[in-house]
Amino acid sequence: MRILLSLVLLIVFSANLKAQNDLDNFWDLFKKNNYTEAISELENITLNDNTNQEAWLMLAILFDNQQESYKAFQAFKNFYKLTDKKSEYLVAFWRTSAIYSSTLLERKERDAFFEEILNDPIVDGAIKSNIHGTRGSWAFNVGDFDGHLSQLSKIQNLTKWQVVGEFENISASGFDKNYSPINQPKSTARFTNKEEAEIYWFNSDVFRVGEWIRPGYHFDTDNSIIFAQTFITSEIDQDVQLRIGTSGSLKAWVNDQLVLSEIEEYDNYADTYRTKVSLKKGVNRLLVQIGCSELPGQNFMVRITGDDGIPLNNFTHSNTYADYPSVGGENLDRIELPAEIYFEELSNKNPDNLLYHILLSRVYLDNGKTNQAQRVLKKAENLAPDNSLILVELLELYIDQGNETELGATTEKIKTVDPENKLSLLLQFNEAVSNENYDDAEDLLARLKVALDNNATYLEKKISLESAR
Repeated sequence: MRILLSLVLLIVFSANLKAQNDLDNFWDLFKKNNYTEAISELENITLNDNTNQEAWLMLAILFDNQQESYKAFQAFKNFYKLTDKKSEYLVAFWRTSAIYSSTLLERKERDAFFEEILNDPIVDGAIKSNIHGTRGSWAFNVGDFDGHLSQLSKIQNLTKWQVVGEFENISASGFDKNYSPINQPKSTARFTNKEEAEIYWFNSDVFRVGEWIRPGYHFDTDNSIIFAQTFITSEIDQDVQLRIGTSGSLKAWVNDQLVLSEIEEYDNYADTYRTKVSLKKGVNRLLVQIGCSELPGQNFMVRITGDDGIPLNNFTHSNTYADYPSVGGENLDRIELPAEIYFEELSNKNPDNLLYHILLSRVYLDNGKTNQAQRVLKKAENLAPDNSLILVELLELYIDQGNETELGATTEKIKTVDPENKLSLLLQFNEAVSNENYDDAEDLLARLKVALDNNATYLEKKISLESAR
């Protein structure tokens, strides 16, 4: 009996070991930039086990990298059926062709997927607002302007604001200053801006629902602090989520109580900053401070939702002053983003798994956290020093950072370690044309024709070569 039990345990252990290592050959191919064979390996794995989530995710990443958007989408949908972390993975893949495509031929199927997401109560409302934004863009692109506005209206961000500015913010020096608009909400108040001019609150009526509020329409936002306020009338006493996305630093007050504070100037998506706030029955003042000292511009979007991110409808808001109950003080209790928490945990628990480093870095980048993304991608680069996909992720990061030194070095490295990569070929082609090495450019164009499957980019490069000669 003991011998039989040992044999059973050995069989079970061997099966588990094989399950854990069945992607080992794939990862070896991936690290060597052998993407064709890597994809074939993953397809065989999913054929034998269509519940292998890691395989489906890497297929979605690789097909996106290979500009095969339809296959990326299908791979992601196969994964999506298996996961109970739908919002987290939708966030990580949102800006890839695994979810979004501008191709008209692919929109119908993707729109059906969007409808599935909208009807799923598990998916956070931030994703659903992104869908309305995407559908709005699609409608606009085909001239359906009523449809465009209809979709944007479903985002339900706050649009009625009074604004005032600009106040000094060189090197973020104004972030913690107690500028007068913080404590003087009435339209009769008068202030002095950084140019020593008299200013006052005025109504901004140029924003439509679904649009980001852009102080640059009114102010020179460089090295400046801008204030915006609105007055929310709630039907009842209620706890709600205040959700804000920005380009710039942020402070937010509800009834003069500081509820959000972020000195770093991130450029992020809607609903990035979240906190629970209490709205009193009747009028409540919401004040937002946006600052720039590094970024080239400012914007913000504010939504008031339930815990699920779905906008509430039992309040109104106005850019006309009304008396409100001042609470004062501060209650800084930010809600951390679920996608960041989830992928941070996976990345920490699986330090040798490139997949989770890639997805965590993408979530960080979407939230404007370039330094955190760089730290994670450098870990990935240490695991796969010559992998061109990770190097391309770093390229995007360096572009966001404006880091021209690292951008140039990484570009050269990609051309060396993966010369047949589509991006490498494009870079080499552009360099050859620029240097008037037309014979080399002709050879590279032939390789691009194969790599790009004679698509619009190839035709554009062909025309550019003929024009340069």
